[in-house]
Amino acid sequence: MDRDDGKRGAQGVVASIVERDDGSVRIVFDDVELAARGKGTGWRTLRLFTWKDLDAAALAESAVPQDQLAEIGFNLLTRLAALSGKVK
Repeated sequence: MDRDDGKRGAQGVVASIVERDDGSVRIVFDDVELAARGKGTGWRTLRLFTWKDLDAAALAESAVPQDQLAEIGFNLLTRLAALSGKVK
C-alpha cells in the first residue's frame, strides 16, 4: 500500500468485537458518517448494520471457517456499495 492520501467516503462501516458470556465473540458492524466533512477521519455512528457471532478460540487462532469469512466480507462490501450509491 502506498501512502494514505487522507481521503475518505462520506459514509462507511465500522467493526468492533464484543466478548460474550458464553465464550463467543460478536463482531458488530455499525453504519457511520464523517463527523465533519474535510476535517480528519472522525466518525459518527448512524445505526447498527448487522452482527456475526463467532467462536472466540477460532478467531484468536485465525481459524474462522472460510464460509464465515466470505459471508462477513460479502456483507461488508455489499453494505459499502449500498451506502455509496453503487448498487444498481
